[in-house]
Amino acid sequence: MASSRKEKLETLLRVPRPVMAVMITVGMAAGVASVGVLSLKNLALVTFLSVTSCYSVFGINDYYDRETDARNERKGGIQGEVATQKKQDVVKYSAALGTILFLSSAFFLSGLARYAVIGITAFSIAYSMPPLRLKGRPPLDSISNGFWVFMVFAAGVGLAGKDISSIIPGAYWFSAIVAGAHAVASLPDIEADREAGIKTTGMVLGWRPTVH
Repeated sequence: MASSRKEKLETLLRVPRPVMAVMITVGMAAGVASVGVLSLKNLALVTFLSVTSCYSVFGINDYYDRETDARNERKGGIQGEVATQKKQDVVKYSAALGTILFLSSAFFLSGLARYAVIGITAFSIAYSMPPLRLKGRPPLDSISNGFWVFMVFAAGVGLAGKDISSIIPGAYWFSAIVAGAHAVASLPDIEADREAGIKTTGMVLGWRPTVH
């Protein structure tokens, strides 16, 4: 049975994880504000880059995680779309379009902003898609998430016309914290991931070592 227009629209709106899209927007805007003034032009760029990047990062992830997500009761809604047979096309094409729009923006950017866009796109593909699929290669699954967050902040610094030397030390520390937090966040999904043949940092270390 085909999805209705309403169901397709709801899926389209859930793919980028609205809550995460807001957080990514704030993170990139913080990068701009850390070295300059957040103008309306930069805010518009930040919003566009954040939303399209979320379609890329989360859309690709949802499409390639459809097997493990189907086994995971936590998935769905703000936890990510479950790409069931009815929703696969919407997830796939929105992810593809988001990736194309996001990566294409690199042609109109320069310096650190351009490299950050390329870096985030590389993460989107490498984290979820075979053959690399870093999601199942601990500890690269967690480290790559720290890299992604760092690139989000770096993109903001680049939009303000600065280079990597202008990135504040806190961005490095926060990225390291995110890498650790990702390992913790993977713990509730251990059983679903194991059934799908996915190995994560949290699974390798176990609950106690990961939390501590």
